[in-house]
Amino acid sequence: MAGELQDIPLFPLGAVVLFPGMALPLHVFEERYKQMVGRCLATNEGFGVVLIREGREVGAPAEPFEVGTVARIASVERLPDGRMNLVTVGTRRFRCVEHVQVEPYRIARVEWLDDPPAGDEIGALAGEVRAAVEEYLQAVYALAERPRRAIEFPDDVALLSFQVGAVLQIAPQERQRLLETTATDARLRQELAYLRRETRLLQLLLSRRDSGNAGKFSRN
Repeated sequence: MAGELQDIPLFPLGAVVLFPGMALPLHVFEERYKQMVGRCLATNEGFGVVLIREGREVGAPAEPFEVGTVARIASVERLPDGRMNLVTVGTRRFRCVEHVQVEPYRIARVEWLDDPPAGDEIGALAGEVRAAVEEYLQAVYALAERPRRAIEFPDDVALLSFQVGAVLQIAPQERQRLLETTATDARLRQELAYLRRETRLLQLLLSRRDSGNAGKFSRN
């Protein structure tokens, strides 16, 4: 965790947790966020994406969680009425220390969050997570009856943990818990538990579906 503080604008979202290294497309239509993005483009800086703890995306200022990820603007499409389509990429995690502005958009003073170096023993844990996420994805695509899409996971264990967090179809609050974890091994262990839980559920749904289809065939 670096000690230097910095002020950054915040973009609270209702169901999105952005992990470092992950892409996030955004449609910007509110005037306050058009102003915010304009500032970021002018200064070549990113903005913080934070999950909403209480409130809504549109209207009165929402209360966000303290931990989020900086989104770097990779591309912008300007629409005739002033709206914008952005493609952003998550970079660095932060924790809000205080909110120095609320209107028209939030600006927070933040400290940076970094995982400490992982120990040598993390390799075995990462291997378990890789195997578990493959089993999970097989179940996801089988239930959706879609061909398996190739997903490459990085060798770096911290980046691996962030990508697995992004792939997992779990509640936003559970993803937020992963984002807030400041040790790679602890994040991987929690993801392993989530992967095994979700895979069991998916396999149960697959079993029920297949049993129902078998019953339909036997009645014909």
